[in-house]
Amino acid sequence: MPPKKASAGDNALVAQHSRTSAELATGIDKERAGQAKTKGEAKAADDITIDEHLMTNEQAAAKWGSSVDAGLTDAVYQKSLAEWGLNMLTPPKKTPLILIFLGHLTGFFSLLLWGACILCFIAYGLSPADVENMYLGIVLGAVTLVTGLFSFYQDYQSAAVMEGFKNFLPPKTNVVRNGKESSIPAVELVPGDVVHVKSGDKIPSDLRILRATNFKINNSSLTGESLPLKRTHENEKENPLEATNLAFFGTLCESGNAYGIVVATGDNTVIGTIAKLTTSTGNVETPIAQEIHHFITIISSVAIFLGVTFLIIGFVMGLPPIQNLVFAIGIIVANVPVGSARHCDRIADADRQTYGQEEGTREESGGRRDAGFHHGYRLGQDRHADAEHHDCQARVLQRSSEGFRARQVRFLRSRG
Repeated sequence: MPPKKASAGDNALVAQHSRTSAELATGIDKERAGQAKTKGEAKAADDITIDEHLMTNEQAAAKWGSSVDAGLTDAVYQKSLAEWGLNMLTPPKKTPLILIFLGHLTGFFSLLLWGACILCFIAYGLSPADVENMYLGIVLGAVTLVTGLFSFYQDYQSAAVMEGFKNFLPPKTNVVRNGKESSIPAVELVPGDVVHVKSGDKIPSDLRILRATNFKINNSSLTGESLPLKRTHENEKENPLEATNLAFFGTLCESGNAYGIVVATGDNTVIGTIAKLTTSTGNVETPIAQEIHHFITIISSVAIFLGVTFLIIGFVMGLPPIQNLVFAIGIIVANVPVGSARHCDRIADADRQTYGQEEGTREESGGRRDAGFHHGYRLGQDRHADAEHHDCQARVLQRSSEGFRARQVRFLRSRG
């Protein structure tokens, strides 16, 4: 079976994780060289504060008032629970779906199309014999509606980054407290708990591995790669996102078993932090995104200039106002198809995601590059589908514009 297509939300999360990991690594290198960090590198270090991967087992346990063998006592657990709360991710604030949908129907070019659509129906009302205006109004309205639905579907997927995270948390997990191992609800975990993870278990929180036997995890929820990665109590990497003695909430134990001490829960986990960055920060402009938006600005300016110019010429020539306005808007629409801005944004998003994942390959080699190829192939399929959608819109709008011009020529000839 072909691999499952990654959603826009999954791609955004993977890209943000890769960017954060790259910023952490660069910041660490600059700190060693005595150089100043950039704002993004300093923020990444403030967001990801895990340092237990640089400690011994005993030091990591002592930091949380725990024991490597006995875990937390009841008294320390109650204190930690009051301080850190339950092991749950805070659901993001949701914008009503109707507002998101209306936003896609009221963009600049969409408003131009709606205006042309309304004017076509007004022209048909004033001159019922000319049914071309009615047909053209229906076509413009349908194109705008379909484009809005398509854009809404894409953004709805992107906005669902944290929706599936509730499925990452297992209902139960094995924990060692007071020297005894028992099964408890995973939401009751606190930093300092010693957790026992076995093959097939979901990682219930961010863990610092204490001891492991052939322990391998699947990091696809964070990095987009499905190849299992070995984790032990040993580590030589300073970047926590690349550490070999850490296992993160939301990942999966594919084989072996391990005991690990909880170092972060809920919103303080790596995936919680990355998700907040994904949903709360604006898109980072890559060079290709800047060039695309510059191109759109130029084309839009030229199109509007031509439309306004022909509108003025039409009024000077004494053409009927409604027909003149419809013709001017047709010129603008024909020069800048309504789907072009959305299509270019999708290309820029794919470029950001691909770039971010290429930066993330510094964690592993070999198999990670193969996985990155497959992920890039899926992004290419998305881009190809968007291009076909854009071409279809362009053909429809081009035909609409040809209709405008043909009717204008007939009118001018009748006046001549």
